[in-house]
Amino acid sequence: MIDRGRRQALMTLLALAVTGPTHASGGRVITDMAGRRVRLPIRPRRIATVGGVPAMNSFLFALGAGEAIVNGLPNFARKPQWRMQTVLAPHLAKQPATQGAHAVPQVETLLQLRPEVVFTMMPQHLPLLERAGLPAVYLSWKEAEAEPATSIRHTMHLMGECLGREEQAAAYRDWFDTVLDSVTERVDGLPDSVRPRVLFCHLRTFSQQFRIVNDWIAAAGGLSVTRDLPHDNDHLSLSLEQVLAWDPEVLLLWSPADRERLENDPRLRHLRAVREGRVHVAPSGAHPWASWTAEHPLMVRWAAQHFFPDRFSQEELRRTVRDFYTHFYQHPMDVRAVQRLLTPA
Repeated sequence: MIDRGRRQALMTLLALAVTGPTHASGGRVITDMAGRRVRLPIRPRRIATVGGVPAMNSFLFALGAGEAIVNGLPNFARKPQWRMQTVLAPHLAKQPATQGAHAVPQVETLLQLRPEVVFTMMPQHLPLLERAGLPAVYLSWKEAEAEPATSIRHTMHLMGECLGREEQAAAYRDWFDTVLDSVTERVDGLPDSVRPRVLFCHLRTFSQQFRIVNDWIAAAGGLSVTRDLPHDNDHLSLSLEQVLAWDPEVLLLWSPADRERLENDPRLRHLRAVREGRVHVAPSGAHPWASWTAEHPLMVRWAAQHFFPDRFSQEELRRTVRDFYTHFYQHPMDVRAVQRLLTPA
């Protein structure tokens, strides 16, 4: 984590890298994260997402723009882990997908949907979208010299500019900082001797997204056992032998299916986290919280509660989640709904 002063300095530098909108007749010109200048309406009313669809949708929901999404979900995001997508925006269930295998854009479908802006995280597909005359805006989680949390703030800032929703984006960034700072204040300065050794893992593939996972574990006060490992393009492959050698005190899993795999694998039953009952499945809202998502601060808060239950109460966690879903996602939740979200089964 970085302190607020350095964070603000980084945001200033990033704002210089992505210039503010240049108003032109009939719209504005935005500079995206690839340095491309894209002309958009002042307030686009038809939005498409291609490549990283559920993650980008999580930001659109927080900006109050969910109803403007014109495409549906790709096949992988039609599984129960992403059910909240169609709870927050029911019309997505009836809309066509706009990407095929390897997230390749389905240009004909996109043209039929007539989007006024197309958000994508796939730089290799920009030429295809450009040739079709589609107003594509590139988003990147992997900005040089920027920590993951800073990149998430920057993404919200740019999307807010693109959609003419700067006030909503600013409100989100204020909330983001408030939640993370409230955790930092209680874990900053703790000696390593009281910080739990933590492993987050997709047990089906024995892998993790390296940068974002190690960021939220550290922000929540834990010690990631993978933090010093070399990784390939943000993807880290693990082995059973490594997991057994690390013997983590806390084991966090990608999905309920991973818990079943753990219970059915006798080789993992003797891990300290299993013996001491410190195995937890990460929540999934608009997008899995352990990944790149607008719900990132909720993941930090959830992890902190499991790392330090004496410092972070369940009730405070439930209140933070309920307030976010009510204020940003316009989706009030009762106590039981919040608890179901926090304890995936």
